[in-house]
Amino acid sequence: EQLYEIKSELYSQIVSETEVAKYPEKEVKEQVKELNKSYEQLAENSGKEWEEYMKDTLGVDQEEYDEQIDLYAKELVKQEMIIYAIAEKEDLSVTDEYLENMLASSNFEDEKAFKEYTGMSLKKYAETYKLDRDLLLTKELDKIYDRLTGVEESSDDGSSESEE
Repeated sequence: EQLYEIKSELYSQIVSETEVAKYPEKEVKEQVKELNKSYEQLAENSGKEWEEYMKDTLGVDQEEYDEQIDLYAKELVKQEMIIYAIAEKEDLSVTDEYLENMLASSNFEDEKAFKEYTGMSLKKYAETYKLDRDLLLTKELDKIYDRLTGVEESSDDGSSESEE
């Protein structure tokens, strides 16, 4: 658990020290849309109208909400940009082997059963739920931690690293 905290702090430091010159508009809009859907669902689940939920629960008016959602969406996009930039620089990727191992450790008999249950292939599922991003972040933090501590850990989790 202490190692996890150290790696989380490393990631936080990387994010806080990274400046984004220009945010990709499409991704920011997508994030805003997803965040709005989530908050609207929370309001609906609470049985309150949107305006009432914003005021009572979030403590903001529509203008403040829009500003905060925009900032939060940009922060999420920034984090994703960092993860994919490091992965590209370090030549890290999610392999088919990783996905197969993930399937093998699940309760599904095979990929066909997985697809019948989820309505999508394992690859599409991984993309949709950004499993690649999560694995890449884990690998990146491992690599950064190893460099800082001078330790080389080997791991067989199905991601690939290739030397150039």
